[in-house]
Amino acid sequence: MEDDDGITITGGEFVDGSETGELTLPDRIGASKVTSIAADAFFSREDITTVVLPSTLRSIGEYAFAVCANLRTVTGGENLERVGRDAFSDTPFLYGVDSLDDVDDSGYVSP
Repeated sequence: MEDDDGITITGGEFVDGSETGELTLPDRIGASKVTSIAADAFFSREDITTVVLPSTLRSIGEYAFAVCANLRTVTGGENLERVGRDAFSDTPFLYGVDSLDDVDDSGYVSP
């Protein structure tokens, strides 16, 4: 899905989880930047173990990676501005995401 600000990833079309479990989101699709991940985009995907977020990413929707039971590592996303409620909830093997350290209770990244 594209808008004036860039492209929103809406689901698993970029995943090859059956072989490696790694989800690497691109920073661009064609000429457009990937700027967000939609709510519920990868909800309950047991095949995802690692997520690599692009530097162009600004927001992650609610429950985007919730209930990804085997998710262990999330890297990248150093320019995130907003993370939706429970974006990574119920991911028992995920211990900390560096790019989320400054997210406040409202889901915004503190300056």
